[in-house]
Amino acid sequence: MPLTLLKAERTKAISLTIIVVLIILALIQCVMRPTIRALGKLSQEIPRIKDNLKRSEALIAKKSQMQNQLASLQAKLEDIKLALPPRLDLPNVLQDISRLASASKVKILKMEPVKLEKRSQAQQARGTEAAAPLIIYAENPIVIEAKASYHAFGEFINRIENAKNFMSIADLEIQSSSGDMYSHNVRLLVIAYVLQEELLNE
Repeated sequence: MPLTLLKAERTKAISLTIIVVLIILALIQCVMRPTIRALGKLSQEIPRIKDNLKRSEALIAKKSQMQNQLASLQAKLEDIKLALPPRLDLPNVLQDISRLASASKVKILKMEPVKLEKRSQAQQARGTEAAAPLIIYAENPIVIEAKASYHAFGEFINRIENAKNFMSIADLEIQSSSGDMYSHNVRLLVIAYVLQEELLNE
């Protein structure tokens, strides 16, 4: 075989091999390019995913603490509900005041809740202007007339202000009794706080 023909065939074979290799490389690039792009995006997402994972782990670690805080808040809410009875429980509040008076050796002569239309007068007795009803609680003034010694009456006031139901003393008048120097005529205005249920149910 002539040398020139052999070189021509070798050159042709090399060229064909190069073409095949280029075609294979082109096919590989076409197939792998989307995968490479996806890997690039994934590598950018990895730090964000790690950060979210750390935050989730922190929340899981605090779950028990948050549950304890929720239980504590619920217990406090129940205590407030007990301290602020519904308006319909006002007769029970009056009975509680009677028991406190009896325990303090205070003789109640008269105890009467102030009607709704007279509430502004009760507020004026405390030196405040009439205000719009509050959403959470309402004030129920109660007029009490009683006889007691200074010591017994002081104990009665202390029991009222520390009772399980929220109450306060708004006004107070004390007059000496002509028949008994140790017993005095007392008139006071007690404010009992109750839940404003009609507003809460709206």
